[in-house]
Amino acid sequence: MEELLKKVQEQVITQEDFLTMLKVIDASVQRGAIRSTELTTVGKLWDKLTLQVRKYENSKKQEVKEDG
Repeated sequence: MEELLKKVQEQVITQEDFLTMLKVIDASVQRGAIRSTELTTVGKLWDKLTLQVRKYENSKKQEVKEDG
């Protein structure tokens, strides 16, 4: 059980993971895989993921400015 908990704690969602999730949502919507009753929930998730991507991009821009 301790090994499982340790593995869970080591899991990190990366910037690439966020971008992949956005691509999966986009492809699913384009292919009609999401019902209209699910659109609000999926849209909220899209917004959260997009915000995380923007935050990451902004932090990288700040690092470049500070280093540069």
